[in-house]
Amino acid sequence: MATKRAVKHIIILIAVVFTIFPVLWMFSTSLKGPTEVFTQDLNILPKNPTVENFRSVLQQSTFLSWLRNTVIIAVGIVAFRMLTSVLAAYGFTFFEFRAKNLLFMVAVGTMMIPFAITMIPNYITISSLGLLNTHLAVILPYMASGFGVFFLRQYMKSLPLALVEAATIDGANSLQILRLVVFPLVKGPVAALTVWHAIEAWNLFFWPMLVLTEQSMQTLPIAMLHFQDPEAGMLWGELMAMASLISLPTLIVYMLAHKRIKETSITAGIKG
Repeated sequence: MATKRAVKHIIILIAVVFTIFPVLWMFSTSLKGPTEVFTQDLNILPKNPTVENFRSVLQQSTFLSWLRNTVIIAVGIVAFRMLTSVLAAYGFTFFEFRAKNLLFMVAVGTMMIPFAITMIPNYITISSLGLLNTHLAVILPYMASGFGVFFLRQYMKSLPLALVEAATIDGANSLQILRLVVFPLVKGPVAALTVWHAIEAWNLFFWPMLVLTEQSMQTLPIAMLHFQDPEAGMLWGELMAMASLISLPTLIVYMLAHKRIKETSITAGIKG
């Protein structure tokens, strides 16, 4: 047993090292000068730390625009996804209607559709609506989440049906029952799902890159493409500084909410 446990710990340690090392290298490179970035020595910690890379990034004329666009798009996606997920999960849990199970399977099945399949139809739709280079161009295809519906439904199915029936007898309508009875009991899962969606929305890259071609409308992840010089090549110090600025909010949010996420992700699979 001791040998097996030691082997497991070694495997976990190796996995942790491979996971954390790129993050450490990113932060380290962001604090290095040009001469230290291209040295052949493997220096995880910079010998002469500097914040010039961060200063250069923050002094970009469009940085505030990139930040504003990222925040607007992330908030929009999270707001719509949480609204549709809560309402759909509530309907699939407490309402009875024709083809209920089939529609739920369709909603869950959307999780298995690759982005490459929907990319072209979505682009044609957004283009035909004249929404290219707008925040809605990024938000609309991400308004709903099959995972969010499934995740919250698992929790709502575990709630005592007697609570809903009692509220109905007292004269409460469906929205009142959702707001006053159901929602307070699933605030934990809703908070965890909100964090999940926020991290995903903040880091979106490929779809925004397709529909946001004007530099002033681009988001922070896309802005990383601008840190290259025709003569000098990739500006690795500034690139890593930008990557650090992008990653820092999501890392902080995840660190603050990781216990809630872990608890809800474990119990979601066994509820209902």
